[in-house]
Amino acid sequence: MKNLVVKNFGPITECELNVLPLTVFCGKQGSGKSTLAKLISTFTWMEKTLYRGYVKESEFTRKGAFAKKHCGYHYLTSYFKADSYLHYSGNEYTFTYRKGALNISKTKWVSNRKEYQIPKIMYIPAERNLLTVIEEAKNIRKLPASLRDMQVEYRSALKSNTIDKHLPINGFSVEYMKLNDTTWITGQNHKVRMHEAASGLQSAAPLVLTTRYLAAKVGDLSSELSADEIQRRNEELDSIMNSDLSGSTKVEALRALDRKYTVDTFVNIVEEPEQNLHPSAQKDILAILLMSLSQTEGNELIITTHSPYIINDISIAAKFNQVEQIINNGDDLLELNKLVPTGLNVPSKDIAIYEINDEGMVQELPLYNGIPSDENVLNSYLQESNDIFAQMMEIEDNARG
Repeated sequence: MKNLVVKNFGPITECELNVLPLTVFCGKQGSGKSTLAKLISTFTWMEKTLYRGYVKESEFTRKGAFAKKHCGYHYLTSYFKADSYLHYSGNEYTFTYRKGALNISKTKWVSNRKEYQIPKIMYIPAERNLLTVIEEAKNIRKLPASLRDMQVEYRSALKSNTIDKHLPINGFSVEYMKLNDTTWITGQNHKVRMHEAASGLQSAAPLVLTTRYLAAKVGDLSSELSADEIQRRNEELDSIMNSDLSGSTKVEALRALDRKYTVDTFVNIVEEPEQNLHPSAQKDILAILLMSLSQTEGNELIITTHSPYIINDISIAAKFNQVEQIINNGDDLLELNKLVPTGLNVPSKDIAIYEINDEGMVQELPLYNGIPSDENVLNSYLQESNDIFAQMMEIEDNARG
């Protein structure tokens, strides 16, 4: 289990949390949801990079490198304070930032610790609409780094002939025209250029296609390697083949090399999956994200949201899984599957929902009978509207005498 502790960092005053397969952060704008997601993204990438041997620990621990360079990827540099404290314990490495210095150590072995799995990490920012509204976004200089990296994966997904490009919204799908490098949204009777489509479709397209594309790449040797990585792997391969190792030892070394460059899991970090979407479409988008989560053991999905519908639909997914486990009748299972979109299914033990309050404190929503609580700040605003309406009706009745 991965653990993150944050104190006095940006809007976060204090928190300690576990990163589960489905980890959700909810709260108001500017409360720190994305801050926590970006820290998880940063530390997960650093752990992967150290494990693969791409950089030495000194690259991260030298003065200012962590805060200015590596946290700069997600624009977190200005979030550091004099008393900021960060602690991240992964399966392979543990990182501790205190008093302006970063310390790295090997994570202590525990009996239930799993073998480290190399992740493909994708951060899908809320600004993803830029990739669809501006068709020539690939030529824009100084794009945010996370958006630039997503752009690469999204364009690969557009060009792929193997992934499903249908969107779970009113039968629409994405069509890419290679000849003139344009993207279209197609419906039953018409199609429009992507930059002319509804904002919800513009937001959903890169989210859905990139998620499907990367989830399908897990286990594919060298599928995500850069040119530098391929060169490094080939050099290591030549070194093994030209060594004096015995036959069996050489085979083991080659297996270890393959493992080093193979992606084992997909860590999908998504800001506001509900962006510009009707509640029914939010549920369908969530189902696609959960399908990618369950596609490979070890996958992770981290979500930031301020939609009560996303939180409620996660509860439905947990309840679905709970009911599915006790059904032994085909007809009952058929009826159950009619109620929710395919994929809206996740065990409650794999879910952690964290709520951030106005003071920057983070608390985990409790489980009731194995289902995430609906007593959260997002649902409270829905209840507040009902209460205000009831009070106005009472005033109206009093005024009428």
